[in-house]
Amino acid sequence: MELLNERKPEIEGLPRLSLPLNIAFCDYDRTRPLSDGSVKLSGIAPSYALAEGGEFCLRPVYLDYDVTEMSFSWYIMARDRGEPVWALPIFPLRMPPLSHIYVRTDSPFQTPADLKGRRIGSEAYRLTVNLWLRGICGDLYGLKPQDVEWFSSLEDEGAGYVFPDDVRVNLNAGDPEKMLLEGRVDALFMPNAPPAFNAGDPRIRRLFADHEAEGDAFNRVIGCVPMTHVMVVHEDLLEREPWIVGSLLEGFRAAQARVDAAYRKPKFLSVFGALEALERQRRLLGPTMYTHGLDGNREGIARFARYGYEQGYTKRHLGVDELFASV
Repeated sequence: MELLNERKPEIEGLPRLSLPLNIAFCDYDRTRPLSDGSVKLSGIAPSYALAEGGEFCLRPVYLDYDVTEMSFSWYIMARDRGEPVWALPIFPLRMPPLSHIYVRTDSPFQTPADLKGRRIGSEAYRLTVNLWLRGICGDLYGLKPQDVEWFSSLEDEGAGYVFPDDVRVNLNAGDPEKMLLEGRVDALFMPNAPPAFNAGDPRIRRLFADHEAEGDAFNRVIGCVPMTHVMVVHEDLLEREPWIVGSLLEGFRAAQARVDAAYRKPKFLSVFGALEALERQRRLLGPTMYTHGLDGNREGIARFARYGYEQGYTKRHLGVDELFASV
């Protein structure tokens, strides 16, 4: 399969041809103005591939597309290993990690510090949300990865990740939700809410009574909502066409601006309480929740890179500018 499109040579006197690129991401509201053609990319003739978010966490997707969404934790490992991939300062997915810790309703746990000496289950140890959670729990609540016993549903974590020697991880442990309900683990770190929780099962609750306030406090520390996915490009294409970074950044910003403008009319959203939620987010984060570029995101990226180094995702502590292509 042809992985990278070759640009046709320019002919003197004729307009510059747009560069064909295949671009992959999820069908988010913030990317739809690109995929539906409402927002054009300068100098680029895109063909878009849409997939579920998990697809960008399971393999080196930069080998399949010219430009693609990718798990941030997988990316920093690939960058550390010198693989031919660079991130763009475009963050298609952000998540509030502290909303993703679940415990049994009848448990006494109220804060991560209460989980010292306990057992934590997850779909996979290495997932990006879990990297964030372990780092935040260490910084803010004194719970280190070495303080608990971990249970992963996977038989092999993949992505070339190697567990630190001083961390106890049980692989192929079974379904996380079932482990929690049966008392085999005391808490879950989950990128998606357990199905029973979504169905309103009264036996499962979030760890924090006010998870939004806890998340807001951390967002103020780093100046943004933690990013979990980045857009990446194959190194060969970047070397041939470095100008695409600016074009893509401009396009993603324009797409986000359309979404932000639409959400100023919350009556059009099928979510009661959307008005209040948007007002709260704007007070905390300003007019847009999805900022692209390094400005405003440096502290979040630096914190993530430090967590990745401390947890064995990278062999050295990578700097922000080492991780992102120049605009």
